[in-house]
Amino acid sequence: MGDNLVGMILMGCSLFCLFIFVVFCAAMWRIFTKAGRPGWEGIIPIYNFYVMSQFLRMPPWTVLLLFVPVVNFLAVIVFTHRLMMAFGKDILWTIGGIIPVTNPFVFLALAFGDARFQEINEFDMSTMGLK
Repeated sequence: MGDNLVGMILMGCSLFCLFIFVVFCAAMWRIFTKAGRPGWEGIIPIYNFYVMSQFLRMPPWTVLLLFVPVVNFLAVIVFTHRLMMAFGKDILWTIGGIIPVTNPFVFLALAFGDARFQEINEFDMSTMGLK
């Protein structure tokens, strides 16, 4: 009985994670198409951040910051904030996009809501692109 219960719990967790992954892929696909890029570019790991750095007007080397421990957390905040700025959203959307529990809902709302992509200012190192 105990092994069966553990197996069912693991299966449920696996299916839930798969569901979140599919939802996030759909959201990224739609966000990239709204930004004028092919949707498939949004679902390829690492490459999607490189492409995102282009349409968010960030230097391509900022993608390398994602591989540096501790700095990667700050880099994700900057990427998320600039993405929200590009769609006309405020700091609350950035906070929601960073928190793991709310992240899928924020990206779904951004992707399938009425937000439109707008060109944003060039990345400024003095403000880390947060303005």
